[in-house]
Amino acid sequence: MDKEGNMIEFMLSAKLDVSAAKRFLQEMDCCFQGVGS
Repeated sequence: MDKEGNMIEFMLSAKLDVSAAKRFLQEMDCCFQGVGS
């Protein structure tokens, strides 16, 4: 959801940029390190 409460939709396809996806997930992992410990 964005800051206005609207649902953000992601469209995945067979042509998904794998390197971009991995980079995104690595960035998200960095954001959540230490959460819950």
